[in-house]
Amino acid sequence: MKTLYFLLAMLFLGNISVNAQFVDDMEYPDGIPESSYWWTCWFNETNCTPFIVGPGLAHEGEYSGLIPGDEITEEALDLGDRILGEWGLEFYMYVPSGKEAFWNLQGTVPIGAGEWIVGFLYFNQDLATPGQGIISDTALGEITFNFPHDEWFRVAMNFDLSLGIDSGTWGMSIDNSIVVPEGTAFTNLDGDIPTSLGGVSFYSISPDNEYYIDTFNHINGFLELEPIAGVDDNTLFNFSIFPNPAVNNINISTTESIEKIHIYSMQGTLVKETNHNKIIDISNLSNGLYFLKINTEKEKSIQKFIKN
Repeated sequence: MKTLYFLLAMLFLGNISVNAQFVDDMEYPDGIPESSYWWTCWFNETNCTPFIVGPGLAHEGEYSGLIPGDEITEEALDLGDRILGEWGLEFYMYVPSGKEAFWNLQGTVPIGAGEWIVGFLYFNQDLATPGQGIISDTALGEITFNFPHDEWFRVAMNFDLSLGIDSGTWGMSIDNSIVVPEGTAFTNLDGDIPTSLGGVSFYSISPDNEYYIDTFNHINGFLELEPIAGVDDNTLFNFSIFPNPAVNNINISTTESIEKIHIYSMQGTLVKETNHNKIIDISNLSNGLYFLKINTEKEKSIQKFIKN
């Protein structure tokens, strides 16, 4: 399905480069195939797909990508070397206690010598700052932030290149808290302009490195960096959505009596509303992540699903 979506996007855009937006829930029981259109590595090396773990530790589904402490793993997420437009990227991370994590934004993919746009992102660097991270070299200087260990947390970024890469700005949130205010120059402290928005390099920086990545969403547009009012992860009763990811329909399984169902985009826009129906047609929705909110007479519950 991921390949089909990419091919359809190529036909629509008239462009065979990696300029199609994507979602990726990392459900690769046999490892990421070499034909993946958005996973690559330094110098286009072969046999460098992310390690996959599961079933068990995943944000969505059964599998996630593991960046272990082997000091070798170096995976690149290709964002298409963008120099114009408005772009959003989000994904989820899990950093166990007593471990550190490291990644960076790159100015071009495939990655050659490396072009670190805003320095490096460290999480619990050298195990010295549990629950705290830094971005080493932004236009605002070094920025510190907080993150949780032993649970999944969201990383979200918006890149405004509508006036070109020379005037690009960005913003970032980690664990739904603003880290880099939107409108910050997309440069380092010296004002160096990147070649493009190339991608993300996930790297095993030390033997103590260990983190998991899942539920990627790259869109043409902006994401909501902070929590969406009225949409959260609180679950007051149990229900399940299947299949998830889904293409045309989703099914809701619950013993509760449903009064109303709302589906919201990641930007908090209500995109669909229905009553009682436990089979919902989503064929007209764009690919991406959505919130499905169920209201009963006394309770509400919210879960996420992916439209492929």
